[in-house]
Amino acid sequence: MNELNETRVFYFGASNVSASAAKLSKQFGFKVIVLDNEQRRLDNPLFDGCEKHIVDFNDLGDLGITKDDMLCVITPGHTFDPQAFTYAISTPAFYVGMMGSAKKNAKVFAYSLDHGCTQEQIDASYVPIGIKMSCADADEIGLSIVCQLVQVHNEFYPRELDHDKLHRE
Repeated sequence: MNELNETRVFYFGASNVSASAAKLSKQFGFKVIVLDNEQRRLDNPLFDGCEKHIVDFNDLGDLGITKDDMLCVITPGHTFDPQAFTYAISTPAFYVGMMGSAKKNAKVFAYSLDHGCTQEQIDASYVPIGIKMSCADADEIGLSIVCQLVQVHNEFYPRELDHDKLHRE
């Protein structure tokens, strides 16, 4: 059984939304890995306790993504979303989500198709990322993302709950 603390969540991009989501992901016990092309963004204190890596989004190489990983594409300004998303949907990860407007996402999907991905890979992703809850700021978007991460994780890796214990605590 895959517990939350055995699951790695990769944030492609050290954006404000990633920072909020990473902080909550850690609180829920996920192992958090943040990837960005600029050290200054990785220095955000909200990423303390996360594994952090400087990457070239144009050549991500082998990040060791497995079927037990969850990937979130939230690059600052959506600058590297096409490259990160195309990479992400090509991995065996059981979850790939991406933030963005329908217009921006359509451009990313076209890029992915032009770079060898299939419509099936795109359709299997969670776009837009997060549960629908009319978010107003980065913290609320981060919360909606982590809610979806927990929800999807529990669908893929159901955990037995002790309801009596939950009510006693």
